Amino acid sequence: MKVNLAVMVLLTAMSMDPAPARGCQTEAKGPYDETGRPDGEWRIVECDGTETIGTLRSGTWHGPITVLRPDGRKDTGHYEHGRKEGAWTYSQLDGARVSGPYRRGLLHGEWAFYGKDGRIAARECWRAGKWIGLGSCSE
Repeated sequence: MKVNLAVMVLLTAMSMDPAPARGCQTEAKGPYDETGRPDGEWRIVECDGTETIGTLRSGTWHGPITVLRPDGRKDTGHYEHGRKEGAWTYSQLDGARVSGPYRRGLLHGEWAFYGKDGRIAARECWRAGKWIGLGSCSE
């Protein structure tokens, strides 16, 4: 199976922050700090039904996060001071998934596409947000 993992990873990652629909209210629940900024465990439901559950620190994402999409997709990962950091997984309803690390908000390291059967279908190597090539980063 030929997979353009670079395009899939980037499109999935970019879909993290969809534009809100006009005339729709986003539902957001969580605590605030003494300055009035969101601080603590938050649950945000967008107009399209996308639900984000994670930790905000002084209004900035920081800590583990899960994004549940109405079509069954699920994104899980971690933020450090508002930037994606460490291992992230983007899962499809059929069981296919893309998994790999971020460093300072950029794709960095080996990313793998797993087919719905759970086997690796493709690998790519990234360094500081730049695509290095197909295959393992150790090759």
